[in-house]
Amino acid sequence: MIDGKTQGSPWNSSRSGQRWTTQTIRDVDLQNGDDILIATNGARAEIDYIQFNRRQADLANERSSDGRFKATGPLDDPKALPGQIIVAGQNPGYLKYNGGGPAFLSGPDNPETFLFLGSLSDDGTRSGGGQEQLIEKMAEAGVNAFHVQMFRMRRPNIKDEGDDQHNPFVDFDPAKPLNENVLDQWDGWIGQLEEAGIVVHLEFYNDATDVELMGWTLDEDGGTRQPWHIVHRVHLRLLRPNRGQENPRRHV
Repeated sequence: MIDGKTQGSPWNSSRSGQRWTTQTIRDVDLQNGDDILIATNGARAEIDYIQFNRRQADLANERSSDGRFKATGPLDDPKALPGQIIVAGQNPGYLKYNGGGPAFLSGPDNPETFLFLGSLSDDGTRSGGGQEQLIEKMAEAGVNAFHVQMFRMRRPNIKDEGDDQHNPFVDFDPAKPLNENVLDQWDGWIGQLEEAGIVVHLEFYNDATDVELMGWTLDEDGGTRQPWHIVHRVHLRLLRPNRGQENPRRHV
């Protein structure tokens, strides 16, 4: 029910099955501030989770000809690119397009392996991993968010997970510079995601990385003295970088 009015058709769950099933309610009209109520009836009825998908047709006036989101009004943040994904408001904030409407995100979550799929080449890049095809599949499905991870070395991983070749450094050594060949390849995939209107949550490190096991040192406040490698990709509007994934202070 939306604001007390029934929308969509009710459905019946199986009386004999033991598996979860997916039910879709199409063409539900939602407005800002609406109250949403979903109810179950019967001993066997149970709802696990609910996902809202915003129809692509509703976004047509917010996209430019190249598929990127465009500004349709005054910029919320003059320092950010028009149409860039930004945080607006306070306590709590919310995601929106700079100069456009709010951002409602939905997509798959497999950060660990996407950038490292395929065979390793001598220059550190990957081939045959099917990243382009995966992006096309997500675009066809209407996905508008994706989560990837750039660093998952096993040596400094406190969970003993990962692969020491899963990082963007020259010779896979964090003491060396970033491998520009790898960055260029990643930039191409992330650019393809942006052209499809998919927001990318890009994590530098996973939640089990201990920088001291990498050979970096921490000061008395827990900060690292190792210089950060900063890479600006100013043409990407839908990139949301994040230093680490749920990291304790001792880790990155």
